[in-house]
Amino acid sequence: MVLVYQLIRRTFPQSFIKRIVAFCFVLFGTYVWGWGPNGPVVASLTHAWTELDPIFRWSFIPHHLWSKVGMLAVFLLLLRPQKTAKYMVTLIFIIFLTGMTNPVVYATLVPTVGLWFLLEWKQDKFHLVVVGIVSGAVLLYHRYLQANIFPWTSYLVWEQTLRYKVNPLDYAFSLGPTLILFILAVPTLWRLGSVGRLYLAWAASSWIMLYIVGPFVPVTPERYLGGYQFIPLGIGAAVWIISLKRSRLLRLGIVVLLLGYFAIGLYASFREHAGYVAANRNNPQVYVPKELMDAFSYLSQHGNLEDIVMAPYEISTMIPAFTGRRVLAGHAMFTKDVAAKKALINEFFVGNNPVLPENSAWVLARSPWTPPKNFLMTNIYSNTEYMVLRVH
Repeated sequence: MVLVYQLIRRTFPQSFIKRIVAFCFVLFGTYVWGWGPNGPVVASLTHAWTELDPIFRWSFIPHHLWSKVGMLAVFLLLLRPQKTAKYMVTLIFIIFLTGMTNPVVYATLVPTVGLWFLLEWKQDKFHLVVVGIVSGAVLLYHRYLQANIFPWTSYLVWEQTLRYKVNPLDYAFSLGPTLILFILAVPTLWRLGSVGRLYLAWAASSWIMLYIVGPFVPVTPERYLGGYQFIPLGIGAAVWIISLKRSRLLRLGIVVLLLGYFAIGLYASFREHAGYVAANRNNPQVYVPKELMDAFSYLSQHGNLEDIVMAPYEISTMIPAFTGRRVLAGHAMFTKDVAAKKALINEFFVGNNPVLPENSAWVLARSPWTPPKNFLMTNIYSNTEYMVLRVH
């Protein structure tokens, strides 16, 4: 948010009020919401990609967020290009760190910078070459990992599950009313010079990659949906409203109307998220009950870090994070032969031919549970919902 505000300062260097208006549009801007039997509903494409949601995009997976911070830092640096050693080292380091945090951000960063420099035709292309070389090197490194080293190889298979067509109208609806105002602001943005053309390039990059270049690039279309285009769209919408030559009261009315519209969209998103949590009260992967946390606490305070804990799969995925102990099968993308190991876990708890993997030291199970007779175990901790057994 700090970097977003710094970007807005480049647009409105003289007016704090204008900066706040643009910042509010970026912070609270939503999709074009619909209406259902129970009130406003979330735009359809927002369900497909979390970073389109006006709440989740500010609280998404940390490495996704950090990569967007890096992208903004690169944009801010390129707005004041230099060739000093300190500047170049900083630029190269941030581009590198951004890609190592989450290489998918290059699906937005590289096309945006390329298009931006194309719009700024007279600008020195040296920094564009730097961006291309550094990001290219990082992408080649990640491609090598995906092709040769587990668990990164599993992502090539997973990427195929994300492939589906993104309808242009659905995408436009997911970007919200700021898209319309941004289009109206194009001439004004062009006259703003370098920062305005950055916004034009950033907003256009997702459309170009989704519908023109994307089919020829080995990246799933959904990766272009996480480019945070709501930032240039929000700023561009503010630019258009502020550029109106009519009365101040009219501009204020449009701002209030838009913020009111956004408030309804935010309510729709919040209600959907709250409904999801309420519907999953009994799903331990969404709402971790106190009894399970107590069992995790016991495990974290006993045994060794190398101990393997046998537990139902929906619980196993949380054990490393909450206890520091190992499991047979954890995150689906980071577990070798995960399907076979999940079947082994299921067989151990409910099957007729249970097998306990070597080095298993603990069993965490729902209570009550009767251990298989061919294994020696001692129940050393239990509460109303869960039990921890020591394997001998």
